Amino acid sequence: VRDDSRRLHPCLLSFQRLPEPERSYNLQMSGETLKTLLALGCHVGMADEKAEENLKKIKLPKTYAMGSGYKPAPLDLAHVKLTPAQLTLVDRLAENGHNVWARDRVLQGWTYSTRQDIKNKRNPRLVPYHLLDERTKRTNRESLCQAVRTLLGYGYNIEPPDQESPAQGVPWGRADKARIFRAERGYAVRGGKWYFEFEAVTTGEMRVGWARPRLRPDVELGADDLAYVFNGHRAQRWHVGSEPFGRSWQAGDVVGCMIDLTESHITFTLNGEVLISDAGSELAFKDFDVGEGFVPVCSLGLEQEGRLNLGQEVGSLRFFSICGLQEGYEPFAINMKRPITLWFSKSLPQFVPVPPDHPQLEVTRMDGTVETPPCLRLAHRAPGSPAAPPELLFLRLSLPVQFHPRFRCTPGATPLPQAPPEPPEDASLEPLSEFERLRRSAGPRHPEGEGEGEKGPGGGPPTPAPREQPRAENEKDATTEKGKTRRGFLFKARKTPFAPPPAVPTVPRLEEDVVPDERDDPEVIMNTTTYYYSVRIFAGQEPSSVLGWVTPDFHQHDAAFDLSRVRTVTVTMGDDKGNVHDSIKRSNCYMVWGGDFASPSPQARVSHADLVIGCLVDLATGLMTFTADGKEINTFFQVEPNTKLFPAVFALPTSQNVVQFELGKLKNIMPISAAMFSSERKNPEPQCPPRLVIQLLTPVTWSRMPNEFLAVETTRLGERQGWAVECAEPLLMMALHIPEENRCIDIMELSEQADLLRFQWHTLKLYCAVCALGNNRVAHALCSHVDQAQLLFAIESPELPGPLRAGYYDLLLAMHLDAAQRARASMSAEFIVPMTEATKSITLFPDGGRAPGPPGVGPSACLRPQLHFAEPCFVLAAGGGRAPLSPGIPLGALGARAIRMLAEAVAGGGPHARDPVGGSVEFQLVPVLKLVSALLAVGALGDEDVRRILRMIEPRVFGEPRRNPPAEGGGEEEEEEEEARKKAIEAGEMEEEEEEEGLEEGLLQMKLPESVKLQMCNLLQYFCERELQHRVEAIVAFSERHVERLQRDQRRRYGQLMRALTMSAAETARRTREFRSPPQEQINMLLQYKGGADEEECPVPEDIRDELLDFHNDLLAHCGIELAGEEEEEAEETSLRQRLLGLVQKVVGLRGTAPQEEAPPEEPPVPSTLQELISQTMVHWAQESFIQSPELVRAMFSLLHRQYDGLGELVRALPKAYTISAHSVPDTTALLECLGQIRSLLIVQMGPEEENLMIQSIGNIMNNKVFYQHPNLMRALGMHETVMQVMVSVLGGGESKEIRFPKMVTNCCRFLCYFCRISRQNQRSMFDHLGYLLENSSIGLGMRGSTPLDVAAASVIDNNELALALKEQDLEKVVTYLASCGLQSCPMLLSKGYPDIGWNPCGGERYLDFLRFAVFVNGESVEENANVVVRLLIRRPECFGPALRGEGGSGLLAAIQDALHIAQDPARDGPTGRRERRREPFGAEEPPEENRVHLGNAIMSFYAALIDLLGRCAPEMHLIQAGKGEALRIRAILRSLVPLEDLVGIISLPLQIPTLGKVDGNVVEPRMAASFVPEHKAPMVLFLDRVYGVESQEFLLHVLEVGFLPDMRAAASLDTATFSTTEMALALNRYLCTAVLPLIKCAPLFAGTEHRAIMVDSMLHTIYRLSRGRSLTKAQRDVIEECLMALCR
Repeated sequence: VRDDSRRLHPCLLSFQRLPEPERSYNLQMSGETLKTLLALGCHVGMADEKAEENLKKIKLPKTYAMGSGYKPAPLDLAHVKLTPAQLTLVDRLAENGHNVWARDRVLQGWTYSTRQDIKNKRNPRLVPYHLLDERTKRTNRESLCQAVRTLLGYGYNIEPPDQESPAQGVPWGRADKARIFRAERGYAVRGGKWYFEFEAVTTGEMRVGWARPRLRPDVELGADDLAYVFNGHRAQRWHVGSEPFGRSWQAGDVVGCMIDLTESHITFTLNGEVLISDAGSELAFKDFDVGEGFVPVCSLGLEQEGRLNLGQEVGSLRFFSICGLQEGYEPFAINMKRPITLWFSKSLPQFVPVPPDHPQLEVTRMDGTVETPPCLRLAHRAPGSPAAPPELLFLRLSLPVQFHPRFRCTPGATPLPQAPPEPPEDASLEPLSEFERLRRSAGPRHPEGEGEGEKGPGGGPPTPAPREQPRAENEKDATTEKGKTRRGFLFKARKTPFAPPPAVPTVPRLEEDVVPDERDDPEVIMNTTTYYYSVRIFAGQEPSSVLGWVTPDFHQHDAAFDLSRVRTVTVTMGDDKGNVHDSIKRSNCYMVWGGDFASPSPQARVSHADLVIGCLVDLATGLMTFTADGKEINTFFQVEPNTKLFPAVFALPTSQNVVQFELGKLKNIMPISAAMFSSERKNPEPQCPPRLVIQLLTPVTWSRMPNEFLAVETTRLGERQGWAVECAEPLLMMALHIPEENRCIDIMELSEQADLLRFQWHTLKLYCAVCALGNNRVAHALCSHVDQAQLLFAIESPELPGPLRAGYYDLLLAMHLDAAQRARASMSAEFIVPMTEATKSITLFPDGGRAPGPPGVGPSACLRPQLHFAEPCFVLAAGGGRAPLSPGIPLGALGARAIRMLAEAVAGGGPHARDPVGGSVEFQLVPVLKLVSALLAVGALGDEDVRRILRMIEPRVFGEPRRNPPAEGGGEEEEEEEEARKKAIEAGEMEEEEEEEGLEEGLLQMKLPESVKLQMCNLLQYFCERELQHRVEAIVAFSERHVERLQRDQRRRYGQLMRALTMSAAETARRTREFRSPPQEQINMLLQYKGGADEEECPVPEDIRDELLDFHNDLLAHCGIELAGEEEEEAEETSLRQRLLGLVQKVVGLRGTAPQEEAPPEEPPVPSTLQELISQTMVHWAQESFIQSPELVRAMFSLLHRQYDGLGELVRALPKAYTISAHSVPDTTALLECLGQIRSLLIVQMGPEEENLMIQSIGNIMNNKVFYQHPNLMRALGMHETVMQVMVSVLGGGESKEIRFPKMVTNCCRFLCYFCRISRQNQRSMFDHLGYLLENSSIGLGMRGSTPLDVAAASVIDNNELALALKEQDLEKVVTYLASCGLQSCPMLLSKGYPDIGWNPCGGERYLDFLRFAVFVNGESVEENANVVVRLLIRRPECFGPALRGEGGSGLLAAIQDALHIAQDPARDGPTGRRERRREPFGAEEPPEENRVHLGNAIMSFYAALIDLLGRCAPEMHLIQAGKGEALRIRAILRSLVPLEDLVGIISLPLQIPTLGKVDGNVVEPRMAASFVPEHKAPMVLFLDRVYGVESQEFLLHVLEVGFLPDMRAAASLDTATFSTTEMALALNRYLCTAVLPLIKCAPLFAGTEHRAIMVDSMLHTIYRLSRGRSLTKAQRDVIEECLMALCR
C-alpha cells in the first residue's frame, strides 16, 4: 500500500512482479513513445547488432536493496550522447507523452484545478505542455531522454526526419532564413520623389530600402542588382554585394528611405540625420535606371522585429518634416485610401515555369519533323563571371497524366498470401504484436519477400546493377542481400511471417524492338492505354540524373537529393485473420537513376554519347516501366487509380545542353501528349503546344499578406470551465483551385501571376458567353461554380485584380440580370398608362414650380413587366415543359453594395488617387456603372438611391438645395432635426449620405477614360428615357384633367341651353349641333381654339383655353425649346445694352486708350437641367481630347441629338402611348409579361422547351381579354411585329421549306389571323407584311391549322380598301404557287404515307380561297381583281387541276365522280399502312383522327373552290348586256372551261343521307370530311347562275327535276327530331337557302308550266315543308318565305 508519509510504494518490485495495471501502463507508454517516433517520420533501424553484448549495468550500493529482495540495476548509458536534433526530438516526445497522460486522466474523470485533490480527482497539471512548470517539464524530458538513450544503447539508430535537417528548406545562398517583405508591384513608382520610414524595434539582421518590382524571393536582399538596401545591423549598403555605409542602428531608431527618380539617387537617414558613405557622400546609390519603377522593401532575420511606415497618415511619419518635406519628397502612401498590400517570401517549394529571362537556364521549343519528335530542350547558360557551382535542378512538365478511375487489374499485382508462421528460434520470445505486424507489412521485407520490384515483367530473375549506387527499394540486388539478417523493429532477429510473393503477372509492354519506319496498327493504337515519352541526356552531361514521374504533392527541394532516401509508404489491405488482399506503395516520386544505364569510360565521369531513357505508363493498369536506349530495364512501379503524375527530371548541370524532353512515340504506343490533351478521339500524332512548358522547382515564393485578420476574443468562463476563444466575425476569402497541381491559392494573389490571372479572366468571359442571350439553364448550372456568395464577395472586394473584378461584374449581370434588363429594355419605348388617381396627380414640374425635377425620381405610372426569378438549381431536368427563369439574387443587398461601391469610387477616385479599386479608374468605375445601369433598368433602386446616383454624377445640378437660415420661432425645430441627424450619423445610418453631400466634384467633372465615358453615356441615356416617360405621363394626366373640365363645362352649357325657351328652330339646331355629334367630333369641335379659331365662335371658357396654352408652353420649356417671345425680349435687352456699351466706348476712346489686360477665360455657367448638363458635358469631352473609340463617338452624338430633338422624340413616342382603366391593370400586366417573354426568346436558338414556352405565351395573350378589348393597344405594342419576328426566325431562309417547329408556325399564324379579325386597322398593319407571307405561303399547306397563307387572306378579307390595294405582282405570286400545286404532290402528305396522285389539291384549295377573298369582298365582286385573276389563271392551265387542264383533261364531272370513287376506297383515300421509318422533316406525326386528310374529299373541295372562284370572277350581267368585249371574252372562256352538262351532272349527284343503325338504332351519319357534301354543289349553282344563267323554262325544270328537287325532298325528310340536328341536315339547309332557292324564285319562268304541274306542286309542297323546319336560322326562314311569295304571285 502506498504511503507517502512513510515513503512506501508498492511498485518498487521487479518488472515481472509489477501489478498488472502498472505493468500495462508502462508497456502502453513505451508503445506510445515508439508510435510517436514513427509518426514524426524518424528513421529507426538496427545500426549495431552487437551493441547489446557491450552493454553493462550499474551496480548500486546495498542501500538500494528492498525488503522484497529487489535491487534496481539500470543500464550504464554514460557513453551514449544525444545530438542536438535528437534533443529536439526528446522535447517533442515529452510533449506527446504529457498529452497522452492528460488524455488518460480526462477519460478517468479528472479535471483541472489550481491545487491537487486526489479524492475529487483534481490536478493542476491538466494544462497545455507549454504552460507546465519547469520542474514537471524537466522530469518528463529526463524520462524520455533515458528512453531514447536506451534505444541507442541497444544498437538502434534514430534519425530525425529530413525536414528537420539543416539542409532542408534553406533557400539558395540564404542560411540565415531571413524573410523579405515588399509592397505590391502595382504600387511601383516611376517618377517623383518618395519617402517612407522603418523603425528597428530590435537591432538584429535587418535590411530596408528600395527594390525593383521583379525582386526575386530566393535571393538574398541586395545580393543582386534588383535591390538597393541599407543594413543597419552591420552598417552596410547592399547592391550586388555590400559596402560599409553610415552607422549602426539601435533599438527604436528610425530609418528614412528617400528615392529621387528625377535625379536617380537614393538617400537614407537615421533618426532624421542623413547617412554618409566613407567617401563623404550623402547619396547611398545613384545613376540607376528607373525602368519598371521601385517599391519599398525590407528583410528581417530570425526573431527580429521592425515597423514599416509608408506614410498613409502623414502625421505618423516621425522625421518627415525634418528631412523629406522641405526637399519636396512625398510619403509613399500619399493619396491612398486603402491599406497597402504587402508580399513576403515564403519557404514553400513550388514548380513554376522557367521564365524566358532566367539568368542561367534557357528552354528551346523544337517542332517535330518526319524523323524527329517535338522536343523541349533545357540549356545551361555559362555565367559571365565566376559564380557558385551549379545546383541541382528539379524539372517537370507543366501538365500531368491521370490514371483511370478503375484498373483492369487490382493495384499492387496479386494479393500476398500469408504463409503459416515458422516456429521461433527462441521459444521464450513473445509472439508478434498487432503493431509489429502492421509495421512489418509497411516496412521493407527481407530478401525472400522483396520480389515485387526486382522481378522482371515476366517474373524472371533479377538483373544485377552494373555499378554500386544507391538504389530504390523496389530495385534491390538479391545477390548482395543474401546472408544478411533483417532485424525486426526493437526485437531480435526473426523470420517474417510472409511467404515470398508470387511472380508479378505478365503485363504486355515492349513486346518487340521498335522500328521507327513501321506504321501503327489502327485498331491497336486506338485501343491502347499505354503512353510514352523520353528524356535525352546529352553527351558531355554527367548521366547521374534522376528521371521519371512526380506527383502534384512533390515539394522536396534538397540540394543533396538522394533517391534512396525517398519516402515510400506501403498500404496493405487485409482482414482480421491476417490475410493480405491488396498492397500498394505510395510515394511522391517514381524515378530511376540515369547513372545505372550509362557506360562512361573508366577515366571519365561523363559519357561521350547521348543517353535516351524512355518512360512508359499504362493508364489502365497503373504500371510504369522504363527503357534505356530502346532496351527494357527491370525497374517498374505501380500506383493507385486516379493518380496524377508529371514527367520529371532532376539534373545537375555539367554542360551547356542539360536534358531534352522528347515527346515522341513508339509503335502501337501513344505519345504522352495524347494523355495530357485528352479528347473524344485520340490523336496519335505527337504534339507540343505552347501551354506545355518546363517548370522549375523554386524553393522560395512570394505570398500575399492579408489586409485583415481574424478578431479573436478570449473569455475566462470560470475555474472549472477554463477559457473560451471565440471568433465572432469570420474572414471571407476566395481561393482558386488548380486541379492539375492539387493546390489552392488566394485569388488576390493573381494580381502578380499574369498567366493565371489571364486564364481566370478568360474563364469568366467564357461563362458570360455560354449563359448569354437568355440561356438560363446554363446560368443555373453556373451557380454551382460561381455561387451568390462568391459574386457578392468579388464585387465588393477592393483588393481584387482589375480584370477579375470586371469579369465577375459581367458574369453577375449575364447570369442574374440580363434577362430582366432585356425584357424591360424591349418595352422602354412603349407607354401604357393606367388612369388612376396617382396618374392624374402627375405634373411636368414638381411642386408647381418651373424647374424640372430630377429625372427618374417621383411617381411613375407606366406599366412594366414584373421581375420573376427562380431559386438557383444546379441540375435541371431536360424537357421540363418550360424554360427556367433567371437565377435569383437579392436585389436589395446588391443595390446597396452597388451604391456604396460607386460612392467610394467617386469620393476616393479621380486622377490623384494612387490606389483605385482594381488598379485603375477604368476597372473601378466601368463595372460599377454597368451594375448600376442594370439595376436602374430593372427598377431595383428606389427614389432615394436614384437621387444619390444623380448627386454623384453632378452634385452642382442634382445636389440638395442649401438650407435657408431658420426663421424666428423655428429654431427649436431646427435644433431637433440637427440632433436627430447627429444621432443617425452616430448610428451609422447617414454616414454615406453625409459623405455624398460633401462631394466637391461628381463623375462628370473628373477626367475619365473613354470606357468610363461610354458607360456614363449609357447611364445618361437611361435618365433621358425616364424624362421622356415622365413627359408622356404628364401629357396623359393633363389630358385627363383637361377633358374632364371640358366635359363639365359642356354639361353646364347643355343645361343652360335646355333651360332657354325663346329660341327658334334654326337657332336650336345650330346650338345643339355640338351635342348631337359623335364624341370624337365633339372633342374636335371644342378644341378648335388651339388652331387659332375666333374667340367669339369658341364655346370654351378662357380659363380652360389658357390652361391648355400654359401646358403647351411648359411642355416646350421642359423639352428645352425657348419661346419666341422670350427670345425677342432678350434681343431687345441685348440691343439696348449694346447701344449703351457703344456710347461708353466712344467716351473712353476720346479720353485715351488705356492698356487692356487679358481677361481670364470665363467658366461655363453651371447647368440647371439634364439637357444643359449633357450638352455641356458632350462639348467638354469633345474638346478635352481626341476620342479614339467609334462607339463612344456614336453614343455622344446620340445623346447630344436627343437634347435638341426633345419635341421630335416626344411626337414619335406618343403613338406608342395608350391609356387603360384601373380595372384592366392586372390583365395588361399579365399580357406585358407574356410579350416580354416572347421578345426575350427571339434572340435564343429555338428548341423544344423554348417552343413550348413561346406557344404558351402566345396562347395566354390570345386568352387575355385585353387582346380583344383594346385592339389599338395591340397595335401600339407591336404585337404583330413581334409574332412576325418569331415566325421569321422559325421559318428561316434558304430554299428549304422544312419546318422544324410546325406547332410554333401554326400558333403564330393563328394569332395573326385573330389579330387581323379584331380590327380593320390591324388588318392594315398586317397588310404591310403581305409580300413576306405570300413568299412563304407554300409552308404548312399539308398541316391542319393556320398557315402564312391564312394570315395573308385574313389581312384582306372583307376589306374593300385593302382588296383594291392588292397589286398584280401579289396575285401573280399566288397563281404561281397555285400552278405548282397542280404539278406535284404535297411532300408532307407523301412523308406520311399518302398515295402520290401527281398534284396537291389541299394546297391548291387554300390558294383558291385567297383569290376568292381578293375578288369577292362583302358580297360584291371587285372587278379589277377579277379580271386580273382570270387573266393570270388562263396563262397557267396547271391552276385548273388535271380535269380542266385542257388537252387530256377528263372534265369536271368525271373528276368529281373519280373523287367519289377514291373517297369510297380507303386504300386510295388515305395513308397506307407502310410508313417510312426515317424522321419526318415536318416534325412528329400528329394524331390521325384530327389531322387525317381524305384525298377524295380534298379533290372535290379543290374543284368546288375553283368553280366558286371562277363563278365570282364572271362579269356582271349589265356588262354582258352592254356588249363589253372583255366581259364577253371572259364569259366565253369560262363556258369553255366548264360545260353546262358537267354542272348539271354534279348538281344531280345524290348525297349520302343519315340513317338509323339496324342493330342499336343509333344515328349513322356520313363523314362530312370524307364524302360528297352540299358545299361541293353550291359553287356549281353559283357558276351556273353567273356564267350561263337560267334563261329557258325547259332548262330550269330539268335542273329542278334532276338536281334541286331531290335535294329539297332529302332536306324535308331529315326534318325530324332525330335527324334535324345532324351535320348533313344543316349543310342541306345552308345549300338550299343560299344557292338553290334564290335561283328558282324567278316567277316568270314558271308561267305556263301546267304540263309539269305535278312536279311544280311537289316543289311548292316541299318548299313549304322546309319553311316549317326545326333547325332553320331566321335568315334561312326568311329566304324560304321570300321564295314562296315569289313563286305564288
